[in-house]
Amino acid sequence: EASNIEPIMVYLYPEYEEIAIKVNDSDLHEYKEKIISQTKEMYSYCSNYEENQPLAKEEFTMVEDTQICRYCNYKELCGRN
Repeated sequence: EASNIEPIMVYLYPEYEEIAIKVNDSDLHEYKEKIISQTKEMYSYCSNYEENQPLAKEEFTMVEDTQICRYCNYKELCGRN
């Protein structure tokens, strides 16, 4: 039952944040599909998701607006210092 479930969304960026979500029985199917979809999207960035191995960096497109690069924690990976 939905009352036995305590889902929490966790955002890692730009700051760590946990958001508790209330669901009822009619929300469960939609919520399940959302989690499946988001998980598949995260897996698509991995060459081996079971070992959490990312795709080669050439597989990731760079942003066109380089102004936001100064805020990026991973700019050393692409060489846009």
